Parts: sequence; C-alpha cells; structure tokens
Amino acid sequence: MEAPEPSAGESAAPAPVRPLETSAAAVTGPALLASASVMPAPPPRSPVADRPQVRPRFMVASLIVMLILAGVAALWISRTHAAAGKVSITDSHAQDLLIRGRYALDLQTEKPLREAVASFEQAIARAPGFAEAYAGLSEAHNMLAQFGYVDPREGMAKAREAARKALDLNPNAAEGHIAMAAVLEAYDWDWTAAEREYRRALDLGPDLQSAHLWYGMFLRDQGRLKEAMPQLRRASQLAPRSAFAAVNLAYGLLAEKNATAALEQARRGHELAPNLASASLVLLHAARAAGDTKDSESILAQALKSADGDPHSMSTLASELARQGKREQSQKLFDEIEALAQTRYVSPFDRGRVSMALGDGDRALNLLEEAFRQRSSGMIFLRESAAACVRSDPRFQSLLDKMHFRG
Repeated sequence: MEAPEPSAGESAAPAPVRPLETSAAAVTGPALLASASVMPAPPPRSPVADRPQVRPRFMVASLIVMLILAGVAALWISRTHAAAGKVSITDSHAQDLLIRGRYALDLQTEKPLREAVASFEQAIARAPGFAEAYAGLSEAHNMLAQFGYVDPREGMAKAREAARKALDLNPNAAEGHIAMAAVLEAYDWDWTAAEREYRRALDLGPDLQSAHLWYGMFLRDQGRLKEAMPQLRRASQLAPRSAFAAVNLAYGLLAEKNATAALEQARRGHELAPNLASASLVLLHAARAAGDTKDSESILAQALKSADGDPHSMSTLASELARQGKREQSQKLFDEIEALAQTRYVSPFDRGRVSMALGDGDRALNLLEEAFRQRSSGMIFLRESAAACVRSDPRFQSLLDKMHFRG
C-alpha cells in the first residue's frame, strides 16, 4: 500500500555453491632396474598394513567435506523464504509463474495486479501444494481491494481464503503470515493480530524483503515512524529494483523531513515505475521539499496521462491538484471519477478524499461513512488524510473511535 499524500516482492537465492572436489595423486617409487643390483627385491607391502595409516586421513577428510556441505545446505535453507514450501516444488514453470506474479505486484496498478492473479493461479494449477503461490495470490487480491479496484468485501474474502490455504500448506512459510497480516490490518482493522503475524513472518524470514516492507508500512501507518524506518530501509536494501519499496521509503523519509534522501529514493522509484501515480507524486513532494521544482509540471502532466481510466490514480491526482490550488482541474478530474463510478467499482474512500481536498466536508463525510460500512482499506489512512473541513466534525471523530485510532 502506498502512503497517504501529506495533508495532506525477493531476496535473491544464494549463489550456487560449486561442489567440493577431492583428488588423490598416485604415488610411485623409482623404477627398479634389473641390472642395477643383485640384491633380491623386498617383499611387497601388505595392503592390510597400509590401511591404518590411510584410513584415518580419508575419514577425517570425508568428515570435513560432509560438515562443509551440511553448512552450505543449512545456510541455503535459512535464506529461503519458505523453505518447506519451496523445497517441495519441482515444477520450474510454476516457479517462473511465481516470479512473474511477484514482478507484476510491484507495479501496483490494476492491469498488472490482475496479471499477477492470473500468474499465481496458473502456478497453483501446476503445483497445487505451492504455499508461496497461494500467499502471492492473497497479496494480489488484497492489493486490488486496497487500491480500490474491487469491492473490498469481494477482494478481501479471496485474499483471506488464499492466505489460509498458504498457512495450511506450510505454517512455517513467512509469506503466508504476511498475507494473513495484511488482511487483518487492511480489512479487519485488528492492529494487534496484524502485528503479531508480521512479527512471526520476520522470525521465519528475516531476509524476506516483503516482510520488512509490509511491516514497515504497517508501523508507519500506525504513527510509529521511528520503528518503521529501519524496516523500510531494509526492504529497499533487499530489493533495490522494487518501485514499491522505493516509493514507501521516500514517503517515510519525507515524514522524517529528510528531503535530500527522500528525493533520491523518489527519483529511483519514478525511474522504476514512471507510469505509477504514487511514484510521480512522491517525486513532486520530495522535489518541493528539497527546493527543486523545475520539472514539476512535466512530471504532473505525465502522471495525469498515465492515470487515465484508473480511478485510484485519478483520485490521488485530483486531491493533489486541489491542494495546489488548481481547483478547476481537480473538479474536472473528480467529475470523470464520478462518471466511472457509474460503470465500475470506485472506492468511496478515494472519492471522499477528493471531496475533502475540494473542501466539501459534508459530502466527504458521507463518502467516508460509506467507506467504513464497506470496510474500505483506505480507511487505515483516515487520520493522515483528514482535511480541515472534517477534522473537528463529530461524525469524523466517531469514525476515528470506530477505527480504534484514538490515543
């Protein structure tokens, strides 16, 4: 999930280890010339007599080799995300489909997320016991709901079912615990249970990038920025080519008021996903914070072009336009979003945040209350997204209480 605007997928498998090779050199003595001596040749040495000298060395060498190989195997298993699940899957095509699905998840917009669902489903069809593929399927359905592309009641039911299947197949798969934690957080709003699952995932997969990323986002959204930042930094270190990780780290750095570092991360995220609205916006915010606004208009224009027909991206940009004082452009984009809502699902939270940005508090609260009834995932950003036009309203305060956000 991306961070709210200011008020506003894997560590690489270990490199193959070359098998250790042992060789024995043949030992030969000098050739005996028949004419060189009249002394009789000594009797041959008994092979039984040699054995006590050679065997201990061979056994020690063999034991060392076995210990080294056992250590290599233990290291490989410890660095595997869900060792038991992965070891049991031998279908290389299923593994390729998993990688393809994970790549699509990182792009975060509707088409790639639906492609991710298809990839994970194909992997499961080829390997029904593939716990990690079920976890990926859960994340894809979760993200479709979180970004407002599907009704959360539909998307999160599928996400929960897939997460449960992943854990049934392999309770020690870190990915399954991440998937379940994300449902508990974004749909159940059970902060305690979600954090327990995230921490369990980190225990099982300490080098799993998605464990650090999702837990970091959770901590940040709970207002625990100091705890969140080490997780977000570690996620970016483990997956330097992840736009999702770069964008979320950039938002965290902005919250820390570290404009220079935020701008560096935002540029990287934008290079990795130039058509992603959240990447464009964090770049705009970071550039503004760093006093570098020369490319602002071109970045915004590109983002608007890329967002065409994508209600979540459009609502994000409409809110930004309103905050920049470009009300006419914002209202026009909001009208397009409302027209889309007549033909497909559009999150009431997304519509509500645009209404807040435009200053229409009553309409915003109506939409936010509908978002609460639908259990829209955007509601986890309710505190950060609040605008002045709703912040002191008793209806808004009631929503904060219902979300257990007080205190």
